[in-house]
Amino acid sequence: MRMNGFLFGGLFWGVLLILFGISVIVKTVFHIDLHLGRVFFAAIVILFGISLLTGRGMFRSHVYREKSGVTTIFSSDEFENGPIQRQYNIIFGKDVIDLRAWDPEKDPINIEVSVIFGSAELLLPRDTQTTLKGTTIFGASNYPDGNTAAFGEKTFRQDGSRGGHSLYIEANTIFGSLIASD
Repeated sequence: MRMNGFLFGGLFWGVLLILFGISVIVKTVFHIDLHLGRVFFAAIVILFGISLLTGRGMFRSHVYREKSGVTTIFSSDEFENGPIQRQYNIIFGKDVIDLRAWDPEKDPINIEVSVIFGSAELLLPRDTQTTLKGTTIFGASNYPDGNTAAFGEKTFRQDGSRGGHSLYIEANTIFGSLIASD
């Protein structure tokens, strides 16, 4: 996965180096300290805020679909009626992951969901033996049995009427929100 955003392009680093060079010359020759680093950082924060408000600009939303899974950045998506992935990564985004149609014959048995500064709604199959192991760090994880976690590990187990296979989900939530329901 390659990100071609403003912060990762040559324009950003070129402007940063030019400003740094100008500040060194002005400080050495004229003995004036411009603090261009602070001004540049403030400009980046302002541009970031504007791009979030308008939905355009240097931070574009992306949904990357790869063989191993899906990564959502600055976007939202609903994963219903499609193939169930092995891995879901939500970064500054919001996803609905519907696992109610999980089929052990064609879908992965182990699924990993990672939420970083984002939100995920996880819809679990009702008739399947399911284990959801959640790790939460400064976030909120809500489980179908009514338990919640803001920091630490919690394991939710659900017995199902379908015998045989069981579904194992590892969910990691960092500064985000996870809502699991059946």
